[in-house]
Amino acid sequence: MTAPQPAVSIPFDQAFAIAHAMNNLLAIIAGRLDDIHEASPDTGDAREAAALGLLATERAARLMRGMMASLSGEIFRAGRCDSGQVLRGVQAMRRAPGLTPIAIDDAAENLALLCDPVALSDLIGNALDALTAAGDVPIQLRCAMIEAPCAGLPSGSFTEIRITGGMPCAEPDWRERALGESWRSALQRFCRAAGGDALVEGGTPGQPMVIRLCLPGHPAPAQSPAPGSAPAPVRVLMVEDDEPVRQHAERVITSLGYGIISVPTAEAALGVVGDDAQVDILFTDVILPGGMSGGELAEHVQRIRPDLPIVFTSGHNADHCVSRLLLSRGATLLPKPYRRTSLAAALEAAAMAARGRGSDQRARGD
Repeated sequence: MTAPQPAVSIPFDQAFAIAHAMNNLLAIIAGRLDDIHEASPDTGDAREAAALGLLATERAARLMRGMMASLSGEIFRAGRCDSGQVLRGVQAMRRAPGLTPIAIDDAAENLALLCDPVALSDLIGNALDALTAAGDVPIQLRCAMIEAPCAGLPSGSFTEIRITGGMPCAEPDWRERALGESWRSALQRFCRAAGGDALVEGGTPGQPMVIRLCLPGHPAPAQSPAPGSAPAPVRVLMVEDDEPVRQHAERVITSLGYGIISVPTAEAALGVVGDDAQVDILFTDVILPGGMSGGELAEHVQRIRPDLPIVFTSGHNADHCVSRLLLSRGATLLPKPYRRTSLAAALEAAAMAARGRGSDQRARGD
């Protein structure tokens, strides 16, 4: 008779540290694979291998974030979420040979939602993993304002993300195997926690599925540069404690045409801002050494520079300081590991905000 094996548990702090380190490793791997994918010929073996590697790193990152959310009991953190950025990020991560083709509907609107952008991106990816296209027609993703939300929701400003044209996939649900929860129940739990709901229709043999995510809308501030003004050089203050991740991000940000000041700690970043150095965007990891998180750093910086655009990055859901800034200041949260295209989109939106605010100050004579 085999003796029962003792239960093995990992302390939360240790599991959290392992997840943080794993996501930094995935960020480095994804960054190098991204370089290979972009530099390789459209039909090259290296490009195909890089695309499949990127898919693997994204799945690993989603699984890690899901495990951390389960460990901490975290369901939802409210914040401002850019639907266009989420959908483009999902589309970019799925450009790999052999995957179900995904398209963003031409009529899709770019709307601000009130939800957790990292979790929303993960859950849409999980749903797409469970679908296959009907013939050569790609699965369509669309976002639009709706007058009549899902049944049972109160009237108000709601946005619907609709996934159409997908057939149920024969492959078992990897999320349910790993986390004990299906993608359907995870979608519904997330949307209800956000004050909305999720409906899955169809899916019987030979019938495509329709997935509807009804989420509360969030008013998005207008951010545009002054007409006719020449864009001024934009400098990014990046805060990242992991040296290989920092070196990779420095290289990508510089190649995108931005100036950069990179530091490893929140205290060093405060010193840069206090020295009146030219800083147009704060780009910071959420988890930092030294006792001050990226969210706390951003709150300190905004007391000095209240109009400074902020882009956070994290391998898991953000802390409460970040949630407040996402909601009240229109900050952006970029899931880690991120693709070059996603980083470029986040920095461009922040740069537009920085230029627009600079033009407003010049118009007031500040």
